[in-house]
Amino acid sequence: MASSVRKIGILRRGNIVLIGVFLFVLLGIFSGYKQVKGPFAETEIQSAQTGATRFINGELEIGQGQLIDIKHYFFVGTVYNVETPQGPKNLISFVTPQAKPTPGEKVEWVGVDNYTSAVTSVSPEEQIMDGEIISLERISPKNNDQFYCVVHALSDDTVQRFVVDAAKLATLRTLNSVHVTYHSPGDSLVQPVANTEKVAKGYITDLWLTNMIKGLELERDFDFDKYPYYITLAPRPNAKYTWTFYLTKEQKDMVKLGNVLEVKYSSIFPDSITVTRESVDPDVLAGKADGENP
Repeated sequence: MASSVRKIGILRRGNIVLIGVFLFVLLGIFSGYKQVKGPFAETEIQSAQTGATRFINGELEIGQGQLIDIKHYFFVGTVYNVETPQGPKNLISFVTPQAKPTPGEKVEWVGVDNYTSAVTSVSPEEQIMDGEIISLERISPKNNDQFYCVVHALSDDTVQRFVVDAAKLATLRTLNSVHVTYHSPGDSLVQPVANTEKVAKGYITDLWLTNMIKGLELERDFDFDKYPYYITLAPRPNAKYTWTFYLTKEQKDMVKLGNVLEVKYSSIFPDSITVTRESVDPDVLAGKADGENP
């Protein structure tokens, strides 16, 4: 009688196949992780995480260099390889930017160590922008030395940020007119100009209590009792630029959400408000109407 031997335990033929499949999948996972993590040591990633924490707590550095390459890794973020006077450096951002500079350009970054919160192009020629301040913002939540002045150009619908120090910030107010000469946000000069009365035309997209929003402007001796309400006025749908005005109770009682207004102003506090239509043209909201007026 022929005898048969039955294999038992983990060395059975079926188990060996399963073990092989498992090892193959595991190898694929490690290989994939390496591709999405990128060629970065854990210490380099941890250094960027530590830099981000220090940035949030108030530390801030501005540097410039030549952009060599940009890559995005799933477990890391956006990585900017730059050439600096101290040698090559990988700047790590944990967000995906809407606009990216082009490799080969000179760039400027804001951050700490190898962490960056923003990377922008540096213009080789001096640029000029005449416009209006739409907001004054903190670069880092706890930094009281350097700030962003966000300016909307008069010539087109572009918006740019410029770095200002605390002394310059004290001379600026939202909706002031300014003249800016610059190469980059950090290499710029923002100068207030004569702030004559201007006219804003648009429709109200937001109307709410002032104490429900936060902003650097509201930290500077703002009279919440006198101006308890605010409105946001949009010149058209999807505009890059909107106005925010702060209203007295009497001014707030004149308007409601969706009204089309003409506002005369020289600051964030309107000089006069005129309701030109009770509601915005539906064709304007749908993007079907010609022109820019609601």
